[in-house]
Amino acid sequence: MVETQEKLLLVDQHAAAESIIYRKKKEKHSGKNREKLLIPAIIEITGWDNGTEEKIKFLNNNNFIIDINEGSTITVREIPEVLLLKKDYSIACEIITEFLEGKTDIKTNITEYILIESSCKEAIKKGYKISLLEMAEIIDEYFKFGITNCPHGRPAHFEMTKESLEKVFQRKK
Repeated sequence: MVETQEKLLLVDQHAAAESIIYRKKKEKHSGKNREKLLIPAIIEITGWDNGTEEKIKFLNNNNFIIDINEGSTITVREIPEVLLLKKDYSIACEIITEFLEGKTDIKTNITEYILIESSCKEAIKKGYKISLLEMAEIIDEYFKFGITNCPHGRPAHFEMTKESLEKVFQRKK
């Protein structure tokens, strides 16, 4: 909960953190920089079909370097730099796998989709307790970015005005 001069805000900590992570990644993203993976990721794709190779071409046209191996495996060699979290690319690989296995349907910008999904996966989870310092940092950045919704479009806070609170407590009609 955050109190301002005229309002009380109930902030969804997951949506706030997700939005902040997304905005920071978006600011950093140039669209052209790729990161070569120190250890290429070999991924087994279940349900390989005729569309799988087309999806891999789509990814390779969107700043990825993915090789098709024998059988139903691929090797992810490079991904857009912004998708790395402290040199950890497991979230990007998880989303690539979901895309190739048909669990998500992305028609346009794969990088934007992965930015949104990776921000969600990296954000504070429901029920996770954060310190007062973490809360203050999130709220400061929340207001700095002027956030109202998470990248998926859900509201990130609910607000009550001083006037509506006074009415609820019958201090004002």
